[in-house]
Amino acid sequence: MRLLEERWTLGRFAAFATGIVLALWVIGYLPTRRFGDEAVTAMLIAGPLALIASLVGTVPFVLSRGRKAIDKVPAALGAIALRLAVVLILAVAALMSGLVAKKAFLIWVALSHFGLLIADTIFGMAEFKDCEVSDRADENPELR
Repeated sequence: MRLLEERWTLGRFAAFATGIVLALWVIGYLPTRRFGDEAVTAMLIAGPLALIASLVGTVPFVLSRGRKAIDKVPAALGAIALRLAVVLILAVAALMSGLVAKKAFLIWVALSHFGLLIADTIFGMAEFKDCEVSDRADENPELR
C-alpha cells in the first residue's frame, strides 16, 4: 500500500485527516441542509472537534517512536483511549453550550470520528512498519 511506504509526519497526517473532514462535509452538506441551518452548524462544529481528537491521538505514537514493536502496543491502545476521551469531552462541552442541534451534532460527531479512523489507522500502521522484523511477535516466539 503506497500510503505505508514511509513514516508519516504530523503535517502529512493533519493534511490527510483534514481532507477526510472536508470530504465528509462535501458529501454530507446537501443531506444535512435539508434539516436546517442548525444541522449545518452542527456539522461544521463536529468535524473540527473530531479532527482535534484525532490529532491528539497521535501523541502516544509520536512519543513511542524509536521503540520496539512490542513496546508500541501500549501506545496504540493509549492513542485509541485518548482519542475517544478527547472527542467525548469536547462533544459534551459543545452539547452543554447549547449552541448545536443535538441530534445532528451527535450524528456528525460519530460520522467524523469514524471517518477519521481511516487516517488514524494508516498513521498507526505506518508507525509499526518501521519496526524491525525480529521485533514483531508473529515472527519471534520469545514475544508470544
